[in-house]
Amino acid sequence: MNRQQMLSRLAFRGWDVTYSTGARSGRGGVTFPLPFREQIATEDGVRIVEAGGGPALTGRDGRWDDYVARRLWRRVNRLVPGASVPDLAMVFHPQFEPYVRDRGAAKLVFYIYDDYALQPGWARRNDHRLRTLVDAADLIVASSPRFPETMALPGERTLVLPNGVDESFFHGSGHIPDILAGIPEPRIGYTGWVNRKLDLALIDELSRRHADFNWVIVGPIQEFDMREPRFREAVAVSGRRPNVHFLGRRPHAELPALMAHMTVNLMCYDIGSAPWMKHAYPLKLNEYLASGAPVVSSPIDVVRAGFTDLVATATTPDEWSEAICRAVEGAGPGDRATRIARARESLWEHRADELDGQLTALLDH
Repeated sequence: MNRQQMLSRLAFRGWDVTYSTGARSGRGGVTFPLPFREQIATEDGVRIVEAGGGPALTGRDGRWDDYVARRLWRRVNRLVPGASVPDLAMVFHPQFEPYVRDRGAAKLVFYIYDDYALQPGWARRNDHRLRTLVDAADLIVASSPRFPETMALPGERTLVLPNGVDESFFHGSGHIPDILAGIPEPRIGYTGWVNRKLDLALIDELSRRHADFNWVIVGPIQEFDMREPRFREAVAVSGRRPNVHFLGRRPHAELPALMAHMTVNLMCYDIGSAPWMKHAYPLKLNEYLASGAPVVSSPIDVVRAGFTDLVATATTPDEWSEAICRAVEGAGPGDRATRIARARESLWEHRADELDGQLTALLDH
């Protein structure tokens, strides 16, 4: 996640960072987990606060949920040494707007990583929270160059900071992971969550057309989407094909090698089922490029605007089939060296340097 990538690097640069995923949810507005009190741990230099028991979010009672959120904000500020009056409050989703209403003099940063209103489960109350954050934020960080337009963000307070890539993704071409070694080339790979955004119907059709290609899907299946019969059936149908391989969740340290040992990497999105992907800047874009392997993608905005010299795009099954075959033959756009060079321009270190500078300037005003 871009949150982990960015916050850990800010901590490395000397920022005192505390992160919380918010209050727990519980039937009847209360929960009793063990341990009952908030727990604090440190990972990659970031202090992580896990909510304890007591008042919990209901998802239905707006006033109660706002109280629970603001209560946790106050408790976190009392728990964390020196954080009673934080300098900055950074919010990553509109659902957390109630947490920062009592932020006092803290500067507000709204870090936007998705076109939230297009995602499933978007609640109407979040429309107001989204606009409240946009209006109140001292700095808005947009992870896609399309968000300022699609989300009507104020240009004078918005920093476009596309997702980056970790250095490790440039060093995956050594030893092939054991889980991949028994799958012959050509290997056509997708890495990421297996959910409604992944066009499984397309993969099923392409795997039928190209029975001599192996289609490798790396990533966990999202249980929430498995409740939908259509998605559940698509997973089952694809899984029955002998040349489709679901590898499940793999350790993050293994992902660079998995991507590097694919013959072609895919970003095949079902935009109809996942309209938010049309405007997104996928994390895997620069990670794929860093691997050096060819990339074929759905025609999402960010690829069409800045990567057509390196990434092939396709819409229909025929176009996908042709683009993948060309990539397997080494005839697609770009080459290994240019793909890697472009990705190296987008290191997370560069992104963190830019945000570090912006946050420092914000506090100096």
